[in-house]
Amino acid sequence: MTVRWRRLALVLDAYYITHCVEVNLFARNSTHSLSVLMCKAVVIAAESTNPPTARIDQWLWSVRLTKTRADAAGVCRAGHVKVNGKAAKPSTAVVVGDTVEARIAQRERVVEVACVIVKRVGASIAVECFIDHSPPSPERPPEIAFAERDRGAGRPTKRDRRRIDRLRGR
Repeated sequence: MTVRWRRLALVLDAYYITHCVEVNLFARNSTHSLSVLMCKAVVIAAESTNPPTARIDQWLWSVRLTKTRADAAGVCRAGHVKVNGKAAKPSTAVVVGDTVEARIAQRERVVEVACVIVKRVGASIAVECFIDHSPPSPERPPEIAFAERDRGAGRPTKRDRRRIDRLRGR
């Protein structure tokens, strides 16, 4: 590694989290595109003094916690999303290190923002952009098959219906 690349790597270390998705996407192509991208990252890092931010609805959609951005905005409007313990509107800004608690698809998700992105990326890259602290999903009890009748057995009799009601707890 040359001295120039070492200096570049030191500058990138501070802003790698911000640009991790872009670096990962282009690292596979060629060394030229990687070096151009790294130079762009250095210029962006040198110009910006504020940490990068993104809207919470954009970020939830980008890291694939919701299927659509409209779903993400709807979840926020319904009050099912909290950023650092406070209720979040769709326009709430998130930065690296924020804790996002969201109730999505009947499941409580607790994630920490590791990388701020605003464009939807592949699933393997999206997983690197957050740290999942969610509790394990509750196991469903196995469904008991009762009141199954043979095909063509006809309607249940009154006696059968009473047994079915007792099994169901009615």
